[in-house]
Amino acid sequence: MSTKKPFYVSPPTDFQSFGSGKFQLSYGGTNIKISLNGGSSWQKLPPYTKYAWASPKLYSDLTVNQTSLMITMDEGEIWRIMSIRVNLDTTATVGNRRVSLGIRDGSQYIFSSSDTTDVPASSSNIHHYFHASDYKEDSVSGLNNAPIPPIILLPGYQIYMYETSSTDGNDDMRFFVYYQRMIGLDTKEIIINADDLLVSWSESTVSGSEQTLNVFKLD
Repeated sequence: MSTKKPFYVSPPTDFQSFGSGKFQLSYGGTNIKISLNGGSSWQKLPPYTKYAWASPKLYSDLTVNQTSLMITMDEGEIWRIMSIRVNLDTTATVGNRRVSLGIRDGSQYIFSSSDTTDVPASSSNIHHYFHASDYKEDSVSGLNNAPIPPIILLPGYQIYMYETSSTDGNDDMRFFVYYQRMIGLDTKEIIINADDLLVSWSESTVSGSEQTLNVFKLD
């Protein structure tokens, strides 16, 4: 059975020789070159990207006197929505309000929408929670809970939250979005056989924090 032995951790300043044998390379970054025959010929390891969900974050908008909010995903942004909270403070203006949530694609097509069941009137303070799960819809003592389907927001997609029946533009809606952002992880593992393995970073243009290489010699 093969075992792994730590052999070298980089980045090197120019190039490093590892001798002959079977090696496992775990690397990241770009412009990493290797030679399997002592430098007679070189090949560049291809950049490799895989993706993962980052730690959850909280987006908030506490602007006063607003009755709607739109969040648009920028180029390269992908979000997974976990929950959305809307705090609604209504003025003394008579009239019922309803909070709605819409998810739109880049063509402004609404492919998911959800409305709260409770309809707050004037001079109210209501908390609305939209959960990305099979959470049971209910309304108790100023707290509204509504389920939404699992949502992945691609670039150009939008979250649109608004008062369906807005009677006073001075109502205050404060928004909180709990989400995860997709990030790229530049790492790859390969196994090679070499007569005389050389690794070079002499043409690297990436920063030191991105230059990662672990070489293991396999028995």
